Amino acid sequence: MKKIFKLVSGNIVYPIVIASLLILIILLVNLSNTIEHLSKAMIKRTISKTEAELSSFFNPVNTNIKVAVERGKKGLYDSIKLQEFNKLFIPRIKNSSQISSMMYGNTNGNEFMLLQLPDKWMNRITISGSSKNLPTEVFWKTNEIGTDSLIAIRIKDKTYDPRVRPWFQGALSLQDEQYPHWTDPYTFFTTKDPGITVSAAWNDQDTPGLKKVIAFDVLLTDISKFTSHLEVTKNGMAFVLTKSMKILGLPKDVRFRNIDSLKKYVLLNSLDIGIPALNDALINWQIQKDESEYYSFKSNRNKRQSRKRKGRDCNNAC
Repeated sequence: MKKIFKLVSGNIVYPIVIASLLILIILLVNLSNTIEHLSKAMIKRTISKTEAELSSFFNPVNTNIKVAVERGKKGLYDSIKLQEFNKLFIPRIKNSSQISSMMYGNTNGNEFMLLQLPDKWMNRITISGSSKNLPTEVFWKTNEIGTDSLIAIRIKDKTYDPRVRPWFQGALSLQDEQYPHWTDPYTFFTTKDPGITVSAAWNDQDTPGLKKVIAFDVLLTDISKFTSHLEVTKNGMAFVLTKSMKILGLPKDVRFRNIDSLKKYVLLNSLDIGIPALNDALINWQIQKDESEYYSFKSNRNKRQSRKRKGRDCNNAC
């Protein structure tokens, strides 16, 4: 997944190129030489902490997708029944703080989806991309002894074809099977939650031309849970944005203290969440002629002189 990480100090900006995410740290300070030096040191410490946290968040997902693909190549999922599928993947999702759901499909348009809900599990079963029948949803509840009991079956009221979904097409577009595909942020089909999906594909060993794809969904609200609790300074803020300036990780603010508010603001345009310092920082960054390591900018609230320094590249992308 390509990301760009960028950090801004209230009136000093520190961008780190990693690829399509952007991290912003804003410190509202008076830029005397001493304070400027201390602010840069504080930004560097925050960079290290933020990079470590995001790596710890995404790395297990990368590991999970690689293990799942290796098992798929060995035929572990061939002709698998729904309950056997659940036995394999429910423990993986249950014990992952990042993965909320997963999909397994093929280029014939068949797919199993497994989703963890607050008090139950749900499967979606799709055959031939809904060309003849609408998808079926199956609901399960785990009892006290760990057995999954069927509680409901219903037919969806709309068609679904996994082959047109971004995670499926992205996996098929990969030139190097060693690396999984990460989607851009989007709204999930079933839950309508904002998220991103990691996926990978492989060739079926017995059927020429048939490709199989496995994918894991990651909720973007989990990134905001981290950034909204990140202590920068008393007046500092940390954000994670997409390259197109949509909000992924919200800052510490009274508005962003529960899951409903996180869902409301995640993926909004950065100019629409009502934080003037963020708007000023982004506007000033966009008019810079290079990827500056540090720069100061003028805000409506804090007017300071500008300063730029050459940026640096980082290669530890998730």
